[in-house]
Amino acid sequence: MNLLKLRKAVSAKRVEWNKHSLERMLEQGISRKLVFEILLEGEEIENYPDDKPYPSALIF
Repeated sequence: MNLLKLRKAVSAKRVEWNKHSLERMLEQGISRKLVFEILLEGEEIENYPDDKPYPSALIF
């Protein structure tokens, strides 16, 4: 996962939310705003380039 590209997409509000993630965020009291803040300012802890269907990362 390229964190710089991810941050550019987030800054441009080019983010698609799937139903499952929104449901889990609602259950846990996590707002979209918080997710945006973490993606823009957080530190990448681990990168999982082989995750399917897309690469992923753990961001703190």
